[in-house]
Amino acid sequence: MNSIPRANVEQHYWELRLACHPEASEALTNYLWEVGALGVVEEETLRAFFPAVRSPETIRQHLATYLHSLQTLGLPGTLGPIELLKLDDSAWEKAWQVHFRPVRIGRVWIAPPWERVSAGVGECVIQISPGRAFGTGQHETTQGCLQLLDTLLTGALPARALDIGTGTGILAIAAVALGVPQCLAIDVDPDAVAAARENVDLNQVDRHVRVVLASPDSLGEPPFALILANLLTDTHRPFLSVYHRLLAPGGQAILGGILASETDQMAALLAAFGFRIAERIAGEEWCAVRAERR
Repeated sequence: MNSIPRANVEQHYWELRLACHPEASEALTNYLWEVGALGVVEEETLRAFFPAVRSPETIRQHLATYLHSLQTLGLPGTLGPIELLKLDDSAWEKAWQVHFRPVRIGRVWIAPPWERVSAGVGECVIQISPGRAFGTGQHETTQGCLQLLDTLLTGALPARALDIGTGTGILAIAAVALGVPQCLAIDVDPDAVAAARENVDLNQVDRHVRVVLASPDSLGEPPFALILANLLTDTHRPFLSVYHRLLAPGGQAILGGILASETDQMAALLAAFGFRIAERIAGEEWCAVRAERR
């Protein structure tokens, strides 16, 4: 999972490095944004960038307090020490841009705007401008969803798709690039909606992708043939009845953000709401599934 900063005029920066458990990664990422991070990169090691006006002692103190609160709630903490490195302008630019190279998943290339890609026959290129939203194609859960989407759309194409928690808009844009005529992309985060709209315009698919600030349980749309939702298991769980309502009988749901250890639990939950897992893509830590509504 990756988020990258907008332009900044600071001359020096602090880079924070912190190894954390996957279950705590999203909470820590959100917290780092809240306390002033200019950019966050989620990998095996969580990396965040702060302007030099923030003292390293203050960053450490705030983070230690927050980690303690996570442990109090029963979430796992860090897997190693908290590192803080000082970067100058050139090191800062290289530090975050190096993480966003073109990546191909099936027929889809995902690339940042500063990279040129020569796509092969039958392939398409999607440009994603990293911002304060999840989804640049670098994380294995996003790649799993894209792989499932690419395989599914080699067959009959659904007329309409719904992308829940769209982030940068990557799945909605990919669905349209692979032939889906219309996609509604929703998110409850205004930053994500702004980022998705920017990427929709960047890829010139504004006639096919509509981005709306909304929660799925508030939608009054007719059923969709395809639902995309790259969330976390704890977020999927309360929305399963909503997925059932918004997905047409026989429709497909591609769900990401599931820890590999939670796949069987998710399968049981989906079955209770009339879904059957038809396909799954498992990475080292994360899993994405394609579920059919019976």
